[in-house]
Amino acid sequence: MLANVVAAIEQHVDWIGDCLSYVREHGWRTIEADVHAQAEWVEHAQSLVVGLVRTAPSCSSWYLGANVSGKRRIFLPYTGGLPAYRRRCDEVADAGYDSFVLA
Repeated sequence: MLANVVAAIEQHVDWIGDCLSYVREHGWRTIEADVHAQAEWVEHAQSLVVGLVRTAPSCSSWYLGANVSGKRRIFLPYTGGLPAYRRRCDEVADAGYDSFVLA
């Protein structure tokens, strides 16, 4: 289930704003995804779309990167629903952005 774009964008803006405030308040200057956390998230997100038509070999959607020659085919939107996505984002923030490397 893909989320309504407007609702998702509002969540993204709020989360990123809070994240930047957290980074500044703690004196950090950079934040980037932890490689292992990123791989776990991609694996989780991909596990939700296995066998769906959008990931079929015959699908040549830009959602899969099919419009970019040589790009790895991967379905980028999160299909677990906005409530689950928000929960995960909140968990990461509540844990001090533990899925990121802060420096």
